[in-house]
Amino acid sequence: MEGKDDALDLIDFACRAIDLYAHSCFRMQYLYPLCRRMRPEKVVETGVHNGISTAFILNALGETSGRLHSIDLPNIQYQTDQGQQHEDLIPGSMPGLLVPDKLRSKWDLILGDSREKLPTLLESLGEVDIFHHDSMHTRECMTFEYQTVWPYLRDDGLLLSDDATWNNAFEDFCRDRTSDYRVHRGIGIAKKSKSS
Repeated sequence: MEGKDDALDLIDFACRAIDLYAHSCFRMQYLYPLCRRMRPEKVVETGVHNGISTAFILNALGETSGRLHSIDLPNIQYQTDQGQQHEDLIPGSMPGLLVPDKLRSKWDLILGDSREKLPTLLESLGEVDIFHHDSMHTRECMTFEYQTVWPYLRDDGLLLSDDATWNNAFEDFCRDRTSDYRVHRGIGIAKKSKSS
């Protein structure tokens, strides 16, 4: 958990971590230093795909008692709001193909649609430290996930959203709930305050 005396705000820290890895082939590397700093107990992600972000989160949880809970649909194909076609890189592969076996002991993979699985998962967890959206990047799905997770996000917890610039869902959601948010290099970062 973040200490009260930390000089660098979590959102600024996340932006610096994103900048550090912006030109990497694995731009989701920013999740590693962010999770190392926060030392979360409960992380939820939607959208595993090949498992790059999953592996960085799990590696950061390392020696902690933290756990990652992921929801994904195998072999999903859909059209984004911009008309782009999304499909798996390796047809027939399961989500998390690239997650090393040595990291899987702190990982719960739930196969299914987040609109069906996320409410039940959050109810069982009670409170979440970090939520990472990287599933279907449609306004409808993104808004549903943000609205569903927000009541379960702990004070000073983070809502992270990949591809937050693909539509206005992230900024519209945050504008109504918190002033403590930013979109940086396409990644949305919102910190829940005690008053939101």
